[in-house]
Amino acid sequence: MVVGNFIVGHLASFRAVLLLTFYKFYDIMISQFIESQIIAALGSDCVFKDVETLDKHSSDQSKNIFYQPEIVVKPRNTEGVSRLFKICNEYQIPVTVQGGLSGLTGAALPISGGIALSMERFDKILNIDEANFQVTVESGVITEHLQNVLKDKGLFYPPDPQGRGWSFIGGNVNTNAGGPKCVKYGVTRDYVKPRNCFAIRGSDVDGRKYPQKFDGLQLNATHCWFRRYSGGGDKNRLETPAFATF
Repeated sequence: MVVGNFIVGHLASFRAVLLLTFYKFYDIMISQFIESQIIAALGSDCVFKDVETLDKHSSDQSKNIFYQPEIVVKPRNTEGVSRLFKICNEYQIPVTVQGGLSGLTGAALPISGGIALSMERFDKILNIDEANFQVTVESGVITEHLQNVLKDKGLFYPPDPQGRGWSFIGGNVNTNAGGPKCVKYGVTRDYVKPRNCFAIRGSDVDGRKYPQKFDGLQLNATHCWFRRYSGGGDKNRLETPAFATF
């Protein structure tokens, strides 16, 4: 058994080296065969190769930084994300998860090529629990939209990054976004606990079983705390601990 596992492990490593060598030599990672598998798994309406889309997902708000993916994938549900990860893991295709591309550091750019995984279709606010100061949202919800929806209910989600008008909550989580209000109220990590994440092999991980600082791709719903307005300005807002979920 030990010898068998040793041989299988080395064969897998050898296969990975061959694939990476092929990609580097031909400067391509996604063959038509792999692309056809992705389309079959997610649907043609989720896979994009047109110049306009590729260019859009090749840069963020950083200056003079440009890395173009070979394919942009926009899944409609978590099952699609899982299928994509399984295919990319099998063929050693790099995947870069992207939000609103409001970052200033190039953190969401596909520096290794491969696939840009856009979360823009994960844009739903799933539940607002006013009694427990919790909101469940998908990771593609725009930060300012969430703040406005909560404000209409007399609630307050404090993190306010500069790009809140187009940044996604998922991106705020990954970068621990803050903003001016963080001096008083704290940054994103103080308001978020993980829910469902995905391992690179495509398996679903229940983030509720892990500590708040669990290091994983938060691709499904996230749970966030918020605060309640007590009327007036910031000085009159309650300091009740609040928490939120994606």
